[in-house]
Amino acid sequence: MFSQLFINNLINRIDIVHIISDYISLKKSGSNFVGLCPFHDEKTPSFTVYPIKKFYYCFGCGIYGDAIQFLINYLGFHFIESVNYLKKNISIYEKDEKNYYFNKKILPEKSSKYFNINSTNVDLSLLKKIMICASDFYKIQLKNSKEAINFLKKRGLNEEIILRFNLGYAPNEWNALNKVFLDYNNINTLASSGLVVDKIINKVNQSPVIEKYKRYDRFRGRIMFPIKNTDGQIIGFGGRLIKDSNEAKYINSPETPLFHKSNELYGLFEAKNAIEKSGYVLITEGYMDVIGLSQFGFLQTVAILGTACTSTHIKKILFYTNSIIFSFDGDQAGRRAARRALEVCLLYATDDKIIKFLFLPDKYDPDSYIRKFGYKIFSKKVLEAMSLLQFFLEEIILNYNLKTIKDIEKSKYNIEYLFKIIPLSSSLRFKIISSLSKIIKVSFNEINNLFKINTSSIKHKTIEKKNIQPICIEYQIMKLLISYPSLINEINSEDMIIFSKCSQNYVKMFFQLIDTIHIFKNDIDHSKFIKYLKKINKNFESIIVKIQDNFEYSIEIAKKTLLDAIYKIKIQILNNKLNDLIKKGSLNDQEKKIYRKITLHKKKLESKKLNKIN
Repeated sequence: MFSQLFINNLINRIDIVHIISDYISLKKSGSNFVGLCPFHDEKTPSFTVYPIKKFYYCFGCGIYGDAIQFLINYLGFHFIESVNYLKKNISIYEKDEKNYYFNKKILPEKSSKYFNINSTNVDLSLLKKIMICASDFYKIQLKNSKEAINFLKKRGLNEEIILRFNLGYAPNEWNALNKVFLDYNNINTLASSGLVVDKIINKVNQSPVIEKYKRYDRFRGRIMFPIKNTDGQIIGFGGRLIKDSNEAKYINSPETPLFHKSNELYGLFEAKNAIEKSGYVLITEGYMDVIGLSQFGFLQTVAILGTACTSTHIKKILFYTNSIIFSFDGDQAGRRAARRALEVCLLYATDDKIIKFLFLPDKYDPDSYIRKFGYKIFSKKVLEAMSLLQFFLEEIILNYNLKTIKDIEKSKYNIEYLFKIIPLSSSLRFKIISSLSKIIKVSFNEINNLFKINTSSIKHKTIEKKNIQPICIEYQIMKLLISYPSLINEINSEDMIIFSKCSQNYVKMFFQLIDTIHIFKNDIDHSKFIKYLKKINKNFESIIVKIQDNFEYSIEIAKKTLLDAIYKIKIQILNNKLNDLIKKGSLNDQEKKIYRKITLHKKKLESKKLNKIN
């Protein structure tokens, strides 16, 4: 919990111009800065930032606020999340006499201010500062490079999208970063960031062999794409050559203490709010795909960083949405990438997930396609995306030339492992076999007997069929609502049914909490809010004591926890019934009717869940 004194000190210490200019183009106007308002359409700049007064105001739409409010309005942060974001980054915006001396408002080549690297201790906080300092340097170099700017203009990028993704330019020089980092030749720290390369040179001077190294910048003559984690911290870079060369067109940062390529998704930080609003994510293969689709309105786009889709990628995405659409290049390489993504997704293909594949014509990637055909045509492609079931069937039928039951028998061992990946609780296996039986015109049982999995050898945790304890769920939800009162908007009248069997005391507390949130509305001072709760019911004290640490959580975590707490309970009984049917393998007509009825009910629940996210 943050006191008002702490908030006031935080606002006074930060540079509001620095924060806002990372997302909006600002120009100096007297003692203030002006730019086009990001909150309404306008052609003449009316959005004004007052650095001395520490706030912004738009004369066009009337919106105003401080740095915290800007993060809430522009990035969709919650109040607590905004404060924590500024807390973590406060040292970046101030002059730290030990480490941070670089001022992005002064051109490095004209400045005597440098980042002074500690030569003995390499820690994550220091590496994060190095990455931010390098990003600031690259952004300045982009502004001063006509060649780089022309390259981006030819690719159709506008100023807004360049600012949104903090694009920069690495000069085509071997040691450009020595203008920023005073201790450039320190191998123990700067090398750990992945920004430089150390080439070992062996020179024999009598005996023994003395090892020396030559250091140079990893990124040279490239457009720079900062790669951020979900907290917005820069953890790595991607670089794209602006001239033809024998070198790789795209390169990424190497593995570092901050950056692990197979775990990260480019653009997820920028896209996460749009993902929640739209209800789905578009996963692509490249930086320019993310930027191109975002510029045309698909802000929910992310990209895999030059590696195959991994389980970590899927788990990270499922944190924000259960609806995924892959959009890879239209060539054979794109098809292979989609096949790899299919296999990874099978592990998570439960009935509450929607996974689709969008295939473009050959020689097109998402960026080039949307720039040629526009938003409407690409939107149609998104709507027509192939379901996971369709893609699975297409892959096995075409790859193994399945026309008869004998063809399936011959390819059994190539296909069987795919069936084993699918969760036992999922109806996908049943749907695949049903579809195959119709396509090849053989009975369901005949195919199912070929791929029947020995469930006794699989450690599968079944849900105990006990009465659900709503009291625990209500307790959890109250914890979330006290931490994040705005989450009350996620609960509707139908959701209240799950509390009907709770004790009267907890029902009373729940509605007291709801009433209190409505009393305070959006202007909630947490200290007064919690004090009021304790006053009206002392039982809130035990909950409040246990949630102190929860204020460090992001709003996304709290929202997902809330939705899952309500949703999973509603479908738990349905899942148990489906599991019993699926384990039988073959179903009679009556069982098939029951199966369809339960599945329909689950789809309705799933639709309601997605509507909440929207």
